Amino acid sequence: MIRGLDKRTSGDLVRLVVFMVTTALATSVLIITIGNLSFGAKKDYAAEFVDATGVNKGDDIRIAGVKVGSVEDVKVVGPHRALVKFKVDADTVLNDATHARIRYRNLLGQRYISLFQEGDTGKRLDEDAKIPTKKTEPALDLTVLFNGFKPLFEALSPDDINKGCPTRSSRSSRARAAPSRACSPAPPRSPRPWPTATRSSGDSSTTSTTSSTTSRTGTPS
Repeated sequence: MIRGLDKRTSGDLVRLVVFMVTTALATSVLIITIGNLSFGAKKDYAAEFVDATGVNKGDDIRIAGVKVGSVEDVKVVGPHRALVKFKVDADTVLNDATHARIRYRNLLGQRYISLFQEGDTGKRLDEDAKIPTKKTEPALDLTVLFNGFKPLFEALSPDDINKGCPTRSSRSSRARAAPSRACSPAPPRSPRPWPTATRSSGDSSTTSTTSSTTSRTGTPS
């Protein structure tokens, strides 16, 4: 029991401390897992791009889709050059055949840098080495891509679009003008003929009554 506190209060305080420590540990593990953080040794490298739009500090460095490092700094080093400094795990091997490409991470426009091998494997790069612009590729510029469709959109007129895309009212009018055969009414049936009464013998009144009834309903087919 803590001095100055009764037994019940001391127990509540101990449980509160245990809860806070457990919550802090669980939160730390969750942050490390989601952020894919590592606390091992790192190596510094750099890559020079003609366009590093969207690359920010903390963006991933990936090899085959697996995070191996992160971007440390992005700065302009020339009229059309941007230098991206990054760190990778100490066991990551970069060589003369290593290329760097900026790729889209998600639809929000976030980027990451993908490292890949192209060509014959050369000697290993020293720490703080730089990947030149001839071995780097900027991200796809969606603005340039969409501007490529501009001549097509300018060549189309509203009348061309309306002709190629019939409206709902025009489709309904054509449907009413050409009803389907399944909805056409069936032809009327001919009336069922009355049975003719034939008797070998009998009075003439029965025969005349049957003949008059047949003449009113029509001649049987």
